[in-house]
Amino acid sequence: MSNSKSNLVLQRIKGSLQHTEQPLPDPAAPSVSSTLETGGFRQLYRVLEEAKADMDFDRRAVYIDDESAEVLDLLRKKAKIKSSHLVSFLLHEFFSRHKGLIQELVEKRSNRLID
Repeated sequence: MSNSKSNLVLQRIKGSLQHTEQPLPDPAAPSVSSTLETGGFRQLYRVLEEAKADMDFDRRAVYIDDESAEVLDLLRKKAKIKSSHLVSFLLHEFFSRHKGLIQELVEKRSNRLID
C-alpha cells in the first residue's frame, strides 16, 4: 500500500474512533446471539434490515474460509439474510465492544513511513 493510502486509511480509522459519524451498535444492545435465541432467523433478518440503514456499503473484499462461506450461502438462500449485512453487523458489534483496545492500536503505532 502506498504511503498516502496508508495515511488515509489510518486517518479514517482514527477519525472514526474519535468522532463516529455513524453510530456503532450500543454494547448494551442485543447481540446477534441473543437475537437468535429470542426470535430466530426471522428476528435476525429484521434487526439486520433496520441496522443496514446506518451502514454505507462499498464493495470490499473480505476473505473467509470455505465452511463459513457455505454457511453464509445457506443463510442467504434459506433465511434471506444477506452476508454483507450480517458480516458488517458482526464487525460493528465487535468494534463497539472493543473500541478501547482498537484505539490503543491507533495510538501505539509508530512507523516513520506513515507518521
